[in-house]
Amino acid sequence: MFFDAASPRFTALLFIAGVLVAATAWTAMLWFENAPLRRAVGEAFARERSNATYWIRFKLPELALAALGPAGASGEPAGAPPTAAVSVPVLLYHGESGGPSMSIATFVSHMRALHKAGWRTITLEEFKAFMRGEASVPDKSFLLTFDDGRTDTFYPADPVLRDLGFTAVMFVITGLSLPGNSDIAVNSFYLNKSELAYMHASGRWKLESHGEADHAGYDVPSASSTAADLRMVESTHFLSNKFWLPEAGRPETTEEYRARIKNDLAVAKDTLERDFGRPVTGYAYPFNDFGQESVNFPGATALIDEVVRGLYDYAFYQTWAGNGDSFNYPDPDTHLVKRIEPPASWSGSDLLAALDGGRAKPLPYYSASPFGADWQTNWGSVAAGTSLRLAAASSTSGAAAFLDGTEGWGDYTVSASVDIARGTVSLIGRHTVRDAPYPVCAFSGDTIYLEEHVGRAQTTLVKSHYAPPPLPARYQVTMSVKGREVSCSAYGVTVRATVSSMPLRGGVGVSIWHPQTGQAGASLTSLSVNAL
Repeated sequence: MFFDAASPRFTALLFIAGVLVAATAWTAMLWFENAPLRRAVGEAFARERSNATYWIRFKLPELALAALGPAGASGEPAGAPPTAAVSVPVLLYHGESGGPSMSIATFVSHMRALHKAGWRTITLEEFKAFMRGEASVPDKSFLLTFDDGRTDTFYPADPVLRDLGFTAVMFVITGLSLPGNSDIAVNSFYLNKSELAYMHASGRWKLESHGEADHAGYDVPSASSTAADLRMVESTHFLSNKFWLPEAGRPETTEEYRARIKNDLAVAKDTLERDFGRPVTGYAYPFNDFGQESVNFPGATALIDEVVRGLYDYAFYQTWAGNGDSFNYPDPDTHLVKRIEPPASWSGSDLLAALDGGRAKPLPYYSASPFGADWQTNWGSVAAGTSLRLAAASSTSGAAAFLDGTEGWGDYTVSASVDIARGTVSLIGRHTVRDAPYPVCAFSGDTIYLEEHVGRAQTTLVKSHYAPPPLPARYQVTMSVKGREVSCSAYGVTVRATVSSMPLRGGVGVSIWHPQTGQAGASLTSLSVNAL
């Protein structure tokens, strides 16, 4: 058998082959010369690979288990009337990159546990309306946030959001994802412009600001540095420190410092608004440093707050035990938003316990055995169980715990039963955020003290002797707050004072103290709170 080179059939085959070769060559040339096309195809492949991985690792096993038996209960009981949230938590995650970061399996377990228990995300717009008191949101609502604009966040997390119907906020470092406002990120660790555009268009993500150049480490002069004796502190934070100006031979003036950080935050905001066509109103503090970690400028916290307020509606930071409630309450004057960052060691059940403990508690309230995760350790050693055991660590003079979910309480009376081994027990009222004033009723071996605390400073307003049982003993003590008036009572003795600086709402806590380290110890056996 042979081909006749002069036949029409052979000519047609030769033409088709030529067309295929030319098309292949043209496609190859287009592919190698068109970086945006290669990037778009690569990103689409990465998204589909993430979707497939999620389905294979998590979704298919779940469907298989469901096919083997009846599904477990999930969400709220059928027909339960919807209730409005009194307070709302904001959760923060970063990404999966080894080290201390959270694995995608743990993140999925957190999101699945939340969804099954009836928790649902709200958008940033809904959260803002809630905070301003303009709209309500359902009970068990939360705002989900991520920092840094990392690829190891978006690709694993996006299939989870799509499957569960969740939304999220990504705080983007524009200097790393959009350097010089180009289409290419600094490296593949950070999302680039087209990836961010996909997120924006999906409707599942909102893009907010995490600054422009504020994530690098900077060497700055120590507070005592001069041109003649220049001492540099390595790898400090951009926002909270004044820089050294080599040409001028001096540190920045306060106005130069203000202009630098304002420009950084404004560039980040303007870049995101220009590229994605929507207002950017939220900013997340890098490294959770809003000035408190400055090494050379004590006024950093106040100045940073002033600059951020001038550019953004809300600034987000990670809260900690002892910083008032872990949730956020509506307040049109609030600018700082608390976030809870679940540790990688938490299971889904641990996260649910923390959120259930942080939900706003109604009055009257009674706490007794067993004490749970809603009691947050602020200082020393605190162990929840049949009682709330407070003990000084070897390096501390006492211990303290606060009851989460109580920051919205106004006028109330706290009555506590405390087994005191050694030390002075205190009831704490109207406690809110770091450094805000609050009153304390302290009960020592023979004296009741009514004190005002502001940060680490404390002032005794009034005191009186009383006769409690000798230690060790079970004390019955009471504290009342109404308006600006505070009273402390025990064993027939009451002291009263006006604490004009304290807020009109705030939560409760308990502490134990002894002048010698490692000595204080007590157990809270019951605590009841009634509205006045």
